[in-house]
Amino acid sequence: NFMCSKAAGLANTAMVGYSTPLKSVYETLDDSIKNDGISYPSDDIRSRCETFQGLPKETREYYDSMWNELLMN
Repeated sequence: NFMCSKAAGLANTAMVGYSTPLKSVYETLDDSIKNDGISYPSDDIRSRCETFQGLPKETREYYDSMWNELLMN
């Protein structure tokens, strides 16, 4: 729950540069960050992205194994 606090979210965004899912943090960001298009892509960009939700267990396990193989090499 600590990372869900506004203070931790602000520090994480400032120090590491991660985008934030916290509305309370997002609302305090400079417009240049909110509108950079990278950390917070527009609805148009997001509508053209692929997402994988509800994948079968076998598929998730395969992705995990491939990711682990990449990490080991």
